[in-house]
Amino acid sequence: MASDLADLTIRNTGSVPYEDAPANGAVLSDSDGARSTPSPLSVFGGKATATISLAPGDEVKGYLQFQTPAGADPAAFLLTTDSGYGRQTGRWTLGSEPSG
Repeated sequence: MASDLADLTIRNTGSVPYEDAPANGAVLSDSDGARSTPSPLSVFGGKATATISLAPGDEVKGYLQFQTPAGADPAAFLLTTDSGYGRQTGRWTLGSEPSG
């Protein structure tokens, strides 16, 4: 098994406080279509935590850790808010790091 990290910045662009457990709605998909879920304990704002709480306009930086099969090629990161029960899912296609 290998360890992959998803670096995130989550910003509350709404007008009400936002609380969520991002790991509950996160998936890392590899180029073969296999899906991995993250460790339930995340790091946000420099501390290990399962949940985040953001006032309107606030943001927090952190990461989720995924255990993936050795040699897997992460291809997409998916995040559904509200602990995976939200109405929409964001999908980010992953590629190689830009050079230079």
